[in-house]
Amino acid sequence: WDPKLSFVIVIRTETTINRPNMLFFCVLALALGVSYGARPDGTAACDPALRPVVRVDGEIFTTPDFDTTTEYPADQQCEYLLNVADPAGMIEINFDNFVLEDTVDCTADRLEIYSGSDDTGALLATECGDRGRFLFISTVPGPLFLRFISDAANAAIGFRGQVSASGIDPCDGGLAITEKNGTLTSPGYPSTYPNDANCEWNLVTGANEVVEISFNEISIEDSCTGFGTIYDWVEIVEAGERRGIWWGDVQTDPNFLFTTYEPGSSVSVQFTSDFTIGATGFSLNYRMYERV
Repeated sequence: WDPKLSFVIVIRTETTINRPNMLFFCVLALALGVSYGARPDGTAACDPALRPVVRVDGEIFTTPDFDTTTEYPADQQCEYLLNVADPAGMIEINFDNFVLEDTVDCTADRLEIYSGSDDTGALLATECGDRGRFLFISTVPGPLFLRFISDAANAAIGFRGQVSASGIDPCDGGLAITEKNGTLTSPGYPSTYPNDANCEWNLVTGANEVVEISFNEISIEDSCTGFGTIYDWVEIVEAGERRGIWWGDVQTDPNFLFTTYEPGSSVSVQFTSDFTIGATGFSLNYRMYERV
């Protein structure tokens, strides 16, 4: 008897139940170590013998025992490897719930997102706190390696995410964003962004919604001081009017929030680089919500 295997007790009140078939189903479930009505549980991802668990296009991954009412266990290290059919394609993660312990710089419970198949790749993002529903879009081709870490105290409900192939390249025709909460980065972030990039993310708002943006990092080729020439930049455009433009190494303030003027107005984040000299780029969080 292996205590890691689960078994099923099924109670049915219908008089037409086919008992031999049900018995076969239960024995099969016992042999496979799964339960009737099983959900995408994150427990295997925390087992050193099984991690990382692999999830592909359309599949769901979660923190251990995720059900929106129970907190994840303490002292966990869980790992996930995300792939899509095209090995050179880019991945997006749609989180329909994301609530971790909230700390400055995400030093306690956190989700780390790396490019590649392990933690030797570039660290693309570190997420924590209450993000609710949000979208993470990778700008680096290939798989993503995720690590969830919880400490000994102050747990939360955790997260549930779905893997999908990214849509249109924001640097090749632009990308329409309908998810209400998310993270956007320059292409290849945090590695050096490419030359001759023209990227655009269009935030699709409802009639009464405004957009709120906060920058995590801005490290872009600096301008030629005294000559008024800007080589690379990121800007926010609202209703066709530039509302802000940033370049160089900017000390970001987590308390600074850019908010649009008019509810329902069109908003886009645009990034431009010239033919030479790159840098890390930018990372920002956005949310769209109805102003009360």
